[in-house]
Amino acid sequence: AREALAQEKDARAVRATERGEAKTVYEACEAAKRARVATETELAASLEAVVGLTPEPEIAASLRDVAEAKREMAEVDAGLADALRAASADLAAVDAAEATESDKVA
Repeated sequence: AREALAQEKDARAVRATERGEAKTVYEACEAAKRARVATETELAASLEAVVGLTPEPEIAASLRDVAEAKREMAEVDAGLADALRAASADLAAVDAAEATESDKVA
């Protein structure tokens, strides 16, 4: 019985470490996505400004399309960043539940 408890304790420690590592990766990826959202949004705004200065309709239309694509990319990245934040929060909740469970067992 002691050996089983020790194995379970070790397994919990390994899972906690893995969750911590995953949380760190999720948070870094979220930060990168948020930065990309800002960049893509700025690029879209800049392209729209250039559209207003472009006398050639075909070029202006192409620039407008690129600006729209940049806005869409920003929306997708914002959604991914939100999902990464939620996943990180889920891991934190599991850590809290595990800690509570460990306190009960100890």
